[in-house]
Amino acid sequence: MNQRWKRRLTYGTNATLVTFFGIAILILLYAMVSQNRVRWDLTEEGRNTLSQDMIAKVALLDADAEAVQITAFSAQRGKGDASFKNRAIKDLLRELGARSKVIDWRLVDFDKDRLTAERLGVTEYGHVVVQRGADRVDIRARDLFRKQGKADARHNVFLGEAAFARSFSQLHTPKRRVVYVLSGHGELDPADRGPSGLADLADALDIERYDVEVLDLISSSAGVDTPRVPDDAAAVLIPAARTELGVHEADALLTYLSGGGGLLLALEPGSPVPDLLGRLGISVPSGVAMDRKVVFPFWDRPIPRVKQHETTQGLREGKLTPVLARVAPLMSVDPAPDGMRTVPVLTTSRDGWIERGGVVQGGSPIYEPDIDGAGPVYMALATEVRPGRGLVRTGKRPARIFTVGDSDFLSNGLLSDGPGNVTFTLDVVHWLAGADLRVASVGARKKRVRRLAITKEQLGTLRWLSMGFLPVLVGIVGFAVRTNRRGR
Repeated sequence: MNQRWKRRLTYGTNATLVTFFGIAILILLYAMVSQNRVRWDLTEEGRNTLSQDMIAKVALLDADAEAVQITAFSAQRGKGDASFKNRAIKDLLRELGARSKVIDWRLVDFDKDRLTAERLGVTEYGHVVVQRGADRVDIRARDLFRKQGKADARHNVFLGEAAFARSFSQLHTPKRRVVYVLSGHGELDPADRGPSGLADLADALDIERYDVEVLDLISSSAGVDTPRVPDDAAAVLIPAARTELGVHEADALLTYLSGGGGLLLALEPGSPVPDLLGRLGISVPSGVAMDRKVVFPFWDRPIPRVKQHETTQGLREGKLTPVLARVAPLMSVDPAPDGMRTVPVLTTSRDGWIERGGVVQGGSPIYEPDIDGAGPVYMALATEVRPGRGLVRTGKRPARIFTVGDSDFLSNGLLSDGPGNVTFTLDVVHWLAGADLRVASVGARKKRVRRLAITKEQLGTLRWLSMGFLPVLVGIVGFAVRTNRRGR
């Protein structure tokens, strides 16, 4: 065989082997991908990734190892938004199916498969039925999409993940619970959708199977006993009461706590301090909690240190930071009163202080030892009272009181603005209600907010770099280029 044919045979053999091994590698990769599905979400805000709340709920379903059947019906044909609706629900169902071992789903054409619709008793387009054993949860079409915008800019927004999260919570806890918000003293209103309202909080609690209702302990009907907290109360919130509570109101809250209730006290600097806090060994000194490290550019929003507690589990796991504004400082006696345990949940750093007025530099207060109080400063405290110790009756579960020196973090204006506010608030409510960890949430998905935590010294350095060093550097480079060109 001459040299030419030897070379051809060698090249042909090499090409055959390379092709064979290439095909073998592709088959191996395909088999590995089929067994271990890998997905990437390249959107900036993770819009195509399940929220941590949903992932946690799906994991609970898998832990129960009981099959979950999801039957979704298509949108009405001929509608302009039908394609968008079908695609949105299908994408979510596909992601749920990929995430869970027990979830089986199908998207049914409502017009072609009327037998399935009749069997499930479904009479509307876009309806979803979630079944697990004998339990069934129906998700209405209007709960999956919401119209936003005006005129030509009006469009559909998909709310399916929140609706499914609510349905999974219902599978875990068929009975809804009630969170009451005290009224009559200028408190924040759960029906108000303005910046100072609590409507966003009510929506977030609704996903967690909580109904939010207003509690009036001032008035009563004729022939009715003294006002009292309803027996179905999972927790009571007092967000920024501007006037003192009456004697009968305080007695009603004490009676509620004696049965093992949960109470959230959200205060403000200078607001009335309930007498109950004195019995818990908690006081509110005058001033505002400050720290060198703040949420840029707000001098009155110190970056809190998150302590280890049940209410901060979601914050710590998600590496989230709650944002509080103009915080009233808190103090607790040590040791705590008998039968009570109070622990700090949010504090300032060691560089924090209680600001009581004085010199202002660069638009921000500074620490003055002769006027201000030294840190670290408590911003949120969690108190648990054991039964049989006077405040709580024997045989009841421990009473839980959460005291925080701010109410703005609950409001519409700041709840979604703070990266960890929703997570933190929901975990606090779960803790107050004594909720099973199976239904505890790490918070509904909110738009990601990027905040820069910066000290005054760092701000000064940035200002010097941007306004001094960089212009000088550009000038030097320009002068060097000009000199070099003239030299040619």
